[in-house]
Amino acid sequence: MKKVSRMIMAMIGAVSIMALSPGATIAQNGKVLCPNPLPPVTMTRGGTTAATPDIADFPTGLLTGMTYNQTSNNQIFRGTIHFRKPSTKLCCQFNTLPRSGFYGKLTVRYKALEGGPKGSSTSYNDSGGLVYLGHSVPGQVGWIYPQGPSVTTGQIAVHTYYLSAAIVQSGEVSFAVQDDTAVVSATLEVPGGCCLQPTPIEKGG
Repeated sequence: MKKVSRMIMAMIGAVSIMALSPGATIAQNGKVLCPNPLPPVTMTRGGTTAATPDIADFPTGLLTGMTYNQTSNNQIFRGTIHFRKPSTKLCCQFNTLPRSGFYGKLTVRYKALEGGPKGSSTSYNDSGGLVYLGHSVPGQVGWIYPQGPSVTTGQIAVHTYYLSAAIVQSGEVSFAVQDDTAVVSATLEVPGGCCLQPTPIEKGG
């Protein structure tokens, strides 16, 4: 089993001491089998499909008409990828990535639609990254292209953004990019985990 570094309480409320569900079974090697596994998630969006932004994750503004691989500049891209939401009634443990403290990742492939030199109002100055509940996610947003002397039309850039437990728990990940860059594709990977039925342990004394 993958190492689980942290337990995230799926139910909102007071934290209580949890024990293994009575329904869990023991494998022959002595390890406890997960009674309610969260399967890994891998999905890719791209082609010329329409973006489906979740209004709750973005500031107010136009949220329609955006597509992957758009060919016209001056169009801000906003998109949301929905995946299986973990149970809100069980105590869920999320497997972490090799990058400690994160529970999933979104890899986005970008293409510059308008090349230009440093300081120009072109693809050069575009930024992008994750957004959550109306705000950019700290540490998971930044310049799309290397800030060198220039960016060329058609230049490709690939960025990987990392997901917090809260984003994984929400069952969706949202991201945005400024207006002179196309989103070629976006691949979501969440390593999964395990959910248990919480069982309070009575304290003695």
